[in-house]
Amino acid sequence: MLLLLHLTCWVVASLPVWGRPPIVAAGASKAEVIEILGWPNGQSKAGTKEILSYAQGQVVLEEGRVTRIDFSPKIPWQAPKAAPAPASATSSRSLQAVQAWVSDFAQAKDEAARRMRPVLVVFTGPSQPAGGPRFFEDVASHPEFVDAFRNEFVLMRVRFGTHPELRDYCEVAQYPTVVFLNPTGEILGLSEAFPAPTSTARGRIIASVRDAWLAAGGSLGSSSPNATAGGTRLPPAPVGMVSWIGSAWTLIISGVGAGIAIMLILLWLLWRNWSVAQPPLPEITRRISDAASGLPTLHDVQGWSQKKVCAVAAGLAEAEGYQVDTYKLGENADLELRRPGDTRPRALLLAVGASEGMVPIHRLRDLAAEMASFHVKEGWVVAPGGFGPDASEYGKTHQLTLLSSAVILERLRDVPPVRLPGILAQTTAG
Repeated sequence: MLLLLHLTCWVVASLPVWGRPPIVAAGASKAEVIEILGWPNGQSKAGTKEILSYAQGQVVLEEGRVTRIDFSPKIPWQAPKAAPAPASATSSRSLQAVQAWVSDFAQAKDEAARRMRPVLVVFTGPSQPAGGPRFFEDVASHPEFVDAFRNEFVLMRVRFGTHPELRDYCEVAQYPTVVFLNPTGEILGLSEAFPAPTSTARGRIIASVRDAWLAAGGSLGSSSPNATAGGTRLPPAPVGMVSWIGSAWTLIISGVGAGIAIMLILLWLLWRNWSVAQPPLPEITRRISDAASGLPTLHDVQGWSQKKVCAVAAGLAEAEGYQVDTYKLGENADLELRRPGDTRPRALLLAVGASEGMVPIHRLRDLAAEMASFHVKEGWVVAPGGFGPDASEYGKTHQLTLLSSAVILERLRDVPPVRLPGILAQTTAG
């Protein structure tokens, strides 16, 4: 009988090995719970209370210590799970790349002012269908893109439907568009023509953004040198007459070398200023020819009023075989251009006075919209003040002929001599 009692006690004590759940005592720490039961299926925390969920129930902890265990005896015991592997370096780097972007304009300007850096703003369009190319997800938030620009810019993302006032201010017409702003919000440049945003095109997109910034007059890779970097040291104090003579000779040689370098720089500057001031021989010949034919100078053209621009533009169009009439269809053009036999305008012409400066892109958009409304295929914009880079690109893609002051002069030189005086007479009108 005594032998049977000992055998029963041994079986009970051995139950954990044969399937009895391990025991977690009240007051155990979270680390002890995980060591005994394995990694939980889920975790939740509210204040000082934390719940670890397992297949058979829950373990409740208060301030890091077990206070209650709610396990069901009807649920099979869950084999202990190992702790999940730590996040890889690649996923951590990707998360840091996403976190490098801000979405608040005020925060971006404050950060730009603090770092004395411009702001690179990415405007993204509507969400693409699943599996479709996504500019921000596939390109802009990739560590390769962020690493290329995070030291030179404050990075800001504008999702579609947010910051409408910023989109209007930057005149965003297509997606994606990258705009460069200074810390006060002034536009420095933009880029809006990108290949499809795929991983294979990421390098070309980065190069395109870099080229757009350089074209806007910016620079990349600049950093403020540390005055103490490199361990700059003064030469040791001379010891004895020989050392003093050697140091003096070094100073003399250095001074003579510096003097020669300064003299060469001054001579180069004098030569450069003289060569710039002297126009090449073909340029002199052209100026003489222009003066003989009565053509205005480039400076004269750049001072024309809207009335003079419109009159000269009409003369140029007639010289090219168009019939010119006052624009009657809408309000975003000045003249209608027809070919003989046309029943509707073939082209619309917008004349902009020099006092208005460079033509902004929204004037071109308005003209293109009017052309589309009345089924007119061509448009002329004559503006001595010229066109910004975004307006020039827009004109190339929307059937618009853009005539700046230099182009106006070239067109006048091509006018037959018989017709030229009549056109030039318009430039002297009030």
